[in-house]
Amino acid sequence: MRNLFPYLLFVVFLVNCAEAGLDEDSTEIPTPGTTTPNTNPTPVTKPPTATCLDQCVTQNESLCDGKNVKKCVIVDTCLDWQTVRCGESESCKDGACVAAGSCVDNDQDGYGQGCPAGPDCDDTKPAVNPAAKEVCDGVDNNCNSMTDEGFNVGMTCTVGSGTCQSSGTNTCSADTLSAICSATPSSVPEICDSKDNNCDGMIDEGNVCNFCNTDPNEPNNIMGTATAIIESKPFWGLVCPTDVDYYKVTTTAGKSYQFTVKLPAALYADVKLEGFGNGTLLATSDEAGDNLGLQWTAQANTTYAFAVTNKDAAEGAYYVSFLDQSKKKCANEDGLAPNQDINTAAELIPQWKTDAFLCDGTEDWYFMAATAGETIDILADGVITDVDVYLWGDPEGDNSFSVISQSATDSTTETITLTAPYTGNYYFHVQGLPGTTGFYDIRLQH
Repeated sequence: MRNLFPYLLFVVFLVNCAEAGLDEDSTEIPTPGTTTPNTNPTPVTKPPTATCLDQCVTQNESLCDGKNVKKCVIVDTCLDWQTVRCGESESCKDGACVAAGSCVDNDQDGYGQGCPAGPDCDDTKPAVNPAAKEVCDGVDNNCNSMTDEGFNVGMTCTVGSGTCQSSGTNTCSADTLSAICSATPSSVPEICDSKDNNCDGMIDEGNVCNFCNTDPNEPNNIMGTATAIIESKPFWGLVCPTDVDYYKVTTTAGKSYQFTVKLPAALYADVKLEGFGNGTLLATSDEAGDNLGLQWTAQANTTYAFAVTNKDAAEGAYYVSFLDQSKKKCANEDGLAPNQDINTAAELIPQWKTDAFLCDGTEDWYFMAATAGETIDILADGVITDVDVYLWGDPEGDNSFSVISQSATDSTTETITLTAPYTGNYYFHVQGLPGTTGFYDIRLQH
């Protein structure tokens, strides 16, 4: 019975505390203005324990526990939390009781509940308040219920100019200070066409108009380095001032062939065509005009070659064709043949102007490269009674071409003018009525 006596005293002590109306670990602070506040309330401590339970670690640390304050104090040599109730007209802020109506500014930007500067639309971010500067970050920085105003985010925009222009939408920059266009300028290598193809602000830079530097057939200035030509595979050649370009062909004895050089008017150079057999000059074509040609029947044990000589100081481009005459559709077939379908279409370059011949029951096909926004201007002027022109395009980019414009009136002259809807190749063909045969002029501007 003696061993229970200390515990009975402990129970009596707790009961007396409850009867006295005291909270075990808190005391109420009077409302300021009514009585002198007890600034150092003495808590009712817990009974002693054998060891400290490490309830808190820093003496006098205070936190908000709802409306009330929770403080870290020494209780019987141990640190423990004590709750101090705030008055009815008070609340807890930053670990202390404050009077109602005081400024509650959690992000310390001067704006908040009950603050003289006014309320805050986001009291967790000091960079967001009614006085803040709006930046481009997807946030309403200045609390005006709008986001990224003044930056045109989401609006359509363009970058680049001319052939390099691309469209996109405005998005916020990484530094949030501006909006940038999501588009990337499209550019192509610079070519000799009086345009800024690579969008660097310069036109025809890099010596691209010097054909001597861009001729893919060089070096072919002597017979020994002559460029080999495949029959029925015409191509463009480039001639420099006082230049000579040599070509060699493979023939079958007994077959008749035609070697032709055609010149576009805008890139005209005065040239001479010569044909050689086993190194010996056999024939020369040196007449005026835009078409030079040689025809011959191949002999056994003979190697044939041709020379295109520039007679003046002008640079020029020319179209080279080597054709088995048995494949000609008619006797007057021109040097652009074979070009009777889309797969054998002859390539035309800007400012092309030359004559051609339309055989009965055939079509003459051509193709060109154009840039979106360019004007394609085609004219076919027939000496024959009637010609029609059809322009083919591939706007979807799936290599499926269809007619996108045509000129098929009852006239010897047909024209098509169209703004190119995409960058890429365009095809067109010229045809006549059944029984139609004869010459016509081609004029291409783009």
